[in-house]
Amino acid sequence: MIRNVHRALVALGLAVGFTAFAANVSADGWAGGKGMVAAMELDGTKILERSCPAKGLSHDYVSCGKELRDAIKERLCAAKGKGTHKYLYRVSDNKPTTSSVFCR
Repeated sequence: MIRNVHRALVALGLAVGFTAFAANVSADGWAGGKGMVAAMELDGTKILERSCPAKGLSHDYVSCGKELRDAIKERLCAAKGKGTHKYLYRVSDNKPTTSSVFCR
């Protein structure tokens, strides 16, 4: 009986761990996924990721994306200084697109 309980706890731990991992890396290897917005370096390295609140049958990608883009601008300007800096931006499980920020 103790072995069965132990096995069940191990299986539960693996399921929870896999679910947490799957939330951070989508099936295509990019950060983000359903219900999320993400910003990445041009090489695909994750910079920042946000989970968007549910809105009806979808998610509020508009306000969530605005918050992420504002945070990215602040972070990239602080790290890289003046100039234009490019990054990849992804909404849900769509293909990432190239975006940029201009820092003064």
